[in-house]
Amino acid sequence: MSKIAIIDDAIKEDFLTNKIVKERIVIYDDKPDGKEIQTINHYTHATICAIVLEYCTENYELISVQIMKDCNTPANIDSLVRALEVCLDLKVDIISMSVGTVRLSESLKLNRIIQELANRKVIMVAAGSNQQLITLPASYPEVIGVQSDINSFLKPLEIAVHSKWWLGLQVTANCDLDFFKKFFIDSTSNSFAVPVVVSYINSYINKNKNPSIETVLKYLDKISSKEVVIELDKKVLESSKIKIPHVCMVIQEFKDFELGKEIINYLYNNYNIECVGFTKNRSMEDIRFLNIKKCGLEAEIIEIMIEKFCEAELIFSILLKKDFINLSSKFNIDLVISLNVEQTVFEVDGRKYAFLIGEESRNAGYIGDLIIEILS
Repeated sequence: MSKIAIIDDAIKEDFLTNKIVKERIVIYDDKPDGKEIQTINHYTHATICAIVLEYCTENYELISVQIMKDCNTPANIDSLVRALEVCLDLKVDIISMSVGTVRLSESLKLNRIIQELANRKVIMVAAGSNQQLITLPASYPEVIGVQSDINSFLKPLEIAVHSKWWLGLQVTANCDLDFFKKFFIDSTSNSFAVPVVVSYINSYINKNKNPSIETVLKYLDKISSKEVVIELDKKVLESSKIKIPHVCMVIQEFKDFELGKEIINYLYNNYNIECVGFTKNRSMEDIRFLNIKKCGLEAEIIEIMIEKFCEAELIFSILLKKDFINLSSKFNIDLVISLNVEQTVFEVDGRKYAFLIGEESRNAGYIGDLIIEILS
């Protein structure tokens, strides 16, 4: 029998047929006492997920990990991290999450525990943002990201696996059940697609102990009903004009990529500016940097994709000098920072250039402050 943890708000056990909540953990600021948890008398977000799970599968123990008072109260990243640590300690088999963050810099707190759980082969399933934004933890490669079949390509409870969707969501599921219609609940929410996928994984894990995420995805692909084709709205992309600033750091050597990560960390920690960037060919572990080649995107639309599908106040690209020469005309760059050349700042055709040399070219704080000063 597998052990499934639902990280969400509270589960109202009375609405479940089998009353199968084995354990409850409450993790959030100003958490209520146990009595208040038990006096819930409505269908909470987590309860609906548990009902879908109960409808679709069997032979599991359910653990409720409550990280918010209700679905209208956003969960903070610290509560989510603590909840995942609890799941690690409880040795759960599957974690079902209809929560997450679109602030990608919160990966600085979240990534460690995600990697620990992945190393233990805990299968994590998470919903993407309903606003179609890159979402953590759903967009991590170590997590099975799920979205709802909002266009009704599938029949109820059918799933489809797509290997290349740059938001990082590998599975689409249809959760159009009569239950949702009866209680006027929006079945197209990504949240409720998650337990559908979890139910298939539960059935598989009960027959195949401790599988890897790669094995699970192969199984899901095998039972998929059809291929769901995801197309970008070309009209939106063509008509879009970039509104957020774009800073491009031109580097001489691959080792300078790490400096770029330090700079966007500095901007986030000191100015609360969320940066999402890209590179041309370099694969980076930091989820805030997209790889143009790996994403399968044309260079001309990468800025638009970041603005449309990422929560970002600043685009921060890192390019080798040769790539900058070949590609810079395709981008709307506001500021170019070039390392290891004589320092000065000047403007050409509306694009500002800052040239840094010596100690200042290695100081993330200095460069971060300079970016703010120039763009202000």
